[in-house]
Parts: sequence; structure tokens; C-alpha cells
Amino acid sequence: LGHGDFDPYNVAVARSIKIGDQRTSLVLDLEEVGKTTFSWLARFCDAANFISRCWPNPTLQQGLIRQLTKRLCQESMPDECRSFMRAVLILGAFFLAKYAMEPEHPEHNMAVALLTGLKNNLTVIDKIIG
Repeated sequence: LGHGDFDPYNVAVARSIKIGDQRTSLVLDLEEVGKTTFSWLARFCDAANFISRCWPNPTLQQGLIRQLTKRLCQESMPDECRSFMRAVLILGAFFLAKYAMEPEHPEHNMAVALLTGLKNNLTVIDKIIG
């Protein structure tokens, strides 16, 4: 699974690596690479980026929100889970939308879709948690 734009200036490719008893290829997009000892921070950034980049397919986007919310709510209290997921959606939408706010920007439709879809995406969380 990969994400991002796979720009040739920030991609690492391993043609043949061994995972378990299988050989496979690995492609990494290193544009936003970082290291943290806080697993929740890594989950937060990854989820915000990945879910927001699914903006062209709201059905897929909301499915990911549902699955991640259900999984996280098994691990933590409902109020914490709700707050975490709401922050994920808001950060992801605002982070990506800020690049294309001008109507003449070629990806302006992305900014519009992210910001207008935010209310519906937040509702998905509330329906699961109650």
C-alpha cells in the first residue's frame, strides 16, 4: 500500500525484498517521512493524510472512516475515540484544502470537496459512537 504522488525525487524502490517467506517489491513515498516514538502521532498523521486523499470517492472515504472509528473505539474510550477521529478528519481536510483555495487553482475542486464533505464525514463518526 502506498500513498502520495510518487514523485521521482522522493521515492525509494526495492525491487526484491523478502517478507516472511515471500519475495516482493517495495515502493515508498518519502515526501513526509518521519520518526516518532508516539504510535498515536504516527496513526494520526497517516490517517489524516490517507483519508483526505480519498476525496474523489466519498463512499471509499466514509468506509475508511467507519472502519478506523470502529477499530479505535475497541481500544479506547468513546469520547477519546470521537475526539481523535474528529481531529483526524479536520486536520486532513484543512491541510490538503489549503493548497487549492484559489478558484483558478487546478485542484480547487479538491478543496471544495474536502471542505463541503467534512460535515458528512464527521457525522459518520457520531453515528458509530452515538
